Amino acid sequence: AEEVNYKHNVSVVLKDARSVIATENATYINLSGNSGMATAGSGDVLTGILAGLIGIGTDLNLVPALGAYIHGLAGDIAAMHISKESMMATDKWKKDKMNINEKYFRCYATVDLDNICYNMQLMRRNITEKTNLIAVIKTDGYGHGAVPIAKAIDYMCYGYAVATPEEGHILRKHGITKPIFILGYVPHSDYQLIVDEEMLPPVFSIEDAKELSKVAKQSEKVAKINIASDTGMSRIGYIPSKDAVDEIKEISKLENIKIESIFTHFAKADYKDKSSANKQLNIFKKFINDIEKAGV
Repeated sequence: AEEVNYKHNVSVVLKDARSVIATENATYINLSGNSGMATAGSGDVLTGILAGLIGIGTDLNLVPALGAYIHGLAGDIAAMHISKESMMATDKWKKDKMNINEKYFRCYATVDLDNICYNMQLMRRNITEKTNLIAVIKTDGYGHGAVPIAKAIDYMCYGYAVATPEEGHILRKHGITKPIFILGYVPHSDYQLIVDEEMLPPVFSIEDAKELSKVAKQSEKVAKINIASDTGMSRIGYIPSKDAVDEIKEISKLENIKIESIFTHFAKADYKDKSSANKQLNIFKKFINDIEKAGV
């Protein structure tokens, strides 16, 4: 540890039953912890503790020793409750406390695609035939699997909504060809990707629209966009106003840009009291009406 510390000028933590920490100022042997800490997997926990200490602004000179000490204390507490021999999943497996005939040795979630399709069918029944459904499957379908869900409900959907261009890219790689709407802010560095793969970013500034227009023109493509409107969620989007209408009209005139749609996010749509959602809806409808009157 001291050799690596000296040679590369970095703090070193050698994780074991008794972790060794070598820093610029001193070398420590951590006395908290036990032999259970030497098994595979506990190093991931230690890494998380060190990263957390750095994230909250802890003095970098203190992070290695403090992190190892906290890690050891956690191991001691775990040993008191479940014994040193049963702290890791691999130990449980060795003791045949898990069913080795199962495909997964830890845990898994069973997702019923038939139930998801049924839920979508119920929603489809409650809207008119002319109303399109866009399935929100961001963050890997909220952990249920964006790709298999998208393929299962594809026949019912106009398109899909995801949080980031990267999530949209995964859908495209798996053969999803329908419109993909990005719900979160898209940095300029991702504009080439969304133009190439024909995703619809949220736009709420003339500066972003001009940059996207530039990328689309260079690629000889037309970038379709989704105007974001903030009617009460207070995250992203134009706050409805005359200035916002004027700017959207200016965006509509940019080369290689096509305004495909406009959206807003209802802050309390799932509340029993719909007064807040109805207020947002009225603001949204008026905003759309003002935009249309402006000739967009």
